[in-house]
Amino acid sequence: MDNIIRFPATYNKDVPQEYLGNPYIEALPDMLDIKSYFEATLFLPSFDKTYRHEPAHIRNVKIVEVYKYLVPNQHYYDLYRTLWRMMFTTYTDRNSFNTEAVREQYSKLLLRQKMNLVWKGTTGESLLITAPSGFGKTMMVKRVLHSLTQVIDHEEYEGRKFKQPQVLWIYLKIPSNAARKSLCHLFLKEVDKCVGTTYSTDTPTSTQIGAYENLFKTIIETYKLGMLVIDEMQNLSVSKSGGDDEFLNFFSELSEQWSMALVLVGTPNIIPILEKTFTATRRLTSGGDKHFSRYAKDDTVWKGLVTTLWSYQYITSPSTIYDDKREIIDHKFFDEIYKLTQGIPFIFSFLFIHAQMIAIESNEEKLSIKQWRKAYNESSQLIKAAIEDIRHNKGKNYPDLMNAAQYQSSPEKTEMITNIKKVFEGNSLTPSVDKILRKEINKFEDKYVLNEKEQSLINTIKHQKLFIDDASNGDFIEGECEVKK
Repeated sequence: MDNIIRFPATYNKDVPQEYLGNPYIEALPDMLDIKSYFEATLFLPSFDKTYRHEPAHIRNVKIVEVYKYLVPNQHYYDLYRTLWRMMFTTYTDRNSFNTEAVREQYSKLLLRQKMNLVWKGTTGESLLITAPSGFGKTMMVKRVLHSLTQVIDHEEYEGRKFKQPQVLWIYLKIPSNAARKSLCHLFLKEVDKCVGTTYSTDTPTSTQIGAYENLFKTIIETYKLGMLVIDEMQNLSVSKSGGDDEFLNFFSELSEQWSMALVLVGTPNIIPILEKTFTATRRLTSGGDKHFSRYAKDDTVWKGLVTTLWSYQYITSPSTIYDDKREIIDHKFFDEIYKLTQGIPFIFSFLFIHAQMIAIESNEEKLSIKQWRKAYNESSQLIKAAIEDIRHNKGKNYPDLMNAAQYQSSPEKTEMITNIKKVFEGNSLTPSVDKILRKEINKFEDKYVLNEKEQSLINTIKHQKLFIDDASNGDFIEGECEVKK
């Protein structure tokens, strides 16, 4: 049971009247206000300037510690409030001391009471979270979860013996190309860590999905599991999970039938799978959906991240890009940083670290645009290729770096494809119509990821004779040109 945050139950009677007598509700930690939450979750060790005079190899070790630092922002607190609410809702209909039910079991309201219990017990909120790779979504989700506590140990409630572990949440990170069975076994391992059981070793890997589901239900009821968080959803192989329908139904049932909150986390390229049917989308986003994008240059969160970490310089002549009020003063440097990172927190940390190492190794001992560019060009060709693709191609070759809006259906996207279809079907393909179609198609493909139906239509238009003939004459470039006489 290592690395499990657990506390003995303490019961708070300052809850709405209808929830008094429910130990699982009374034992939940109070919701923190935003200031208290930031103070509790911030992880920024104090900076010791004396390290700037240590040997290079010692300073390089200290520089790399920047990866561990955590600067919470409004996104963290918003997610914290959402998960706290979902957790609370999960336990409203789960009570081992339902004295009202005992007192009224022979009353004429018995039927209605049982009907209401069944009705309430069939729901569980589910939340979808997406963000591009490098955004820090895993760090954010895990930090928020840890602030909620993972296990509460009940021993006695209102003078009665009540030995009951309450598992508030289980977090699963799906390995690459995993199947549903892999997910099920991971779940059992995490439960074993929390409550000291041996489900994972007692359950053979040959176990069928149906048997796993029954075992899941037993565990959820026995240990009062409140929330299941599944990260890296894009790694769950749909083909190994029985196809899209089986894939979606599996997660829908977790939330809807087992009265447990469900949080799905992944990159935006999971969206097309979820959008295939409205039923799946409705079930898996009943608690809402949060889509985070790469930060814009003028985003206060981005500025806060840069200015907060900027002080962690282990070079002898640290530079600054902001004043005492944390306002940017070196706009040229700040703009260059954004150009080389495209608003991705991990890449900022990566280049910040490697630029310092380059400054130390070159004996220049000062951060400048020169060191940042050198780090960008030499420290990782893979990262450079990805950033270049974002800058010049909106990340189309890196699906996990694209923003959710490029995947999602929207009124604007529907209108664009409808107009393209009308122009194509309602006119002869003359040069003027051809030019309009080219312009609209280029705009459409540049902004969105196309689904199968949309891509089929675009391919049909592109394969018309006028497109093919013109393509053979070289690239089509719109604009004015000089006519030679």
